[in-house]
Amino acid sequence: MNQYIEINDGQFIHLAMVKRLRPITEKERDSLSALGKHVDANKFSTRIDRKDGTKTYAQETVDEIASNGIALIQVQNDAFIPRDNIIQAKNISEKDRAGFAERTGRPMPNGFKSEIETKAGKVLCKSDAASVMHSIGYPYQPQTARPQAAEQQTPDAKTASPEMSLAEQRDAVVAKSKPRSKSNGREHPRER
Repeated sequence: MNQYIEINDGQFIHLAMVKRLRPITEKERDSLSALGKHVDANKFSTRIDRKDGTKTYAQETVDEIASNGIALIQVQNDAFIPRDNIIQAKNISEKDRAGFAERTGRPMPNGFKSEIETKAGKVLCKSDAASVMHSIGYPYQPQTARPQAAEQQTPDAKTASPEMSLAEQRDAVVAKSKPRSKSNGREHPRER
C-alpha cells in the first residue's frame, strides 16, 4: 500500500498528513481563478485538506488517486479519507452536538451521525460508526475501473436495483447468462 499520494507531476504528500480529499467545487475554482492569471484553476480536480489546516489542490481526480493504490473510504457523497489514517469512529451524541455548538457558536450541520478520528484530525461523517468501520474492508472503487465490467454485464444486470445485495445481483446475472437450447423445439441428439 502506498504511504504517499503523488500529485501535480512530482509532489508527494504523506497519507498521515491528509485529513480529507474531495472533488473541487465550481465556487472554489472561481476563487482560485480570482488569484490571478498565473493560476490555471481549470487544471485542478481535487482539494486535499491537510493536518495543519492548509489545502492543496491536485490535478488528479479522486478516481486517479484511488487507482494509484490509495485505499479511500467514502465518508460523504463527495468526501473521502485514506483508510490507513482511520484511528477510530464513534457515534455523535447529543452531548457532542451541544459541545460543537458551544465551541463554534453554531449548531452542528444536520445529517452527521459519527465522528472519525484520523491521524490528521477529526472528520464528521453522515454514516454511523459501525458502517464506517465496516467500510474499511471495502474501500472506494474508482469509477474509471468500472466501465469494463459494465460492458460485460447483461442489460438486466446494468439496471439492477442498488437496493439488491451483491449476492442478489450476482444471482440475477448468473440466471440471465445460463445457456439456452437453440433446438427450436427439436429433440436434442443426446436425448434420443
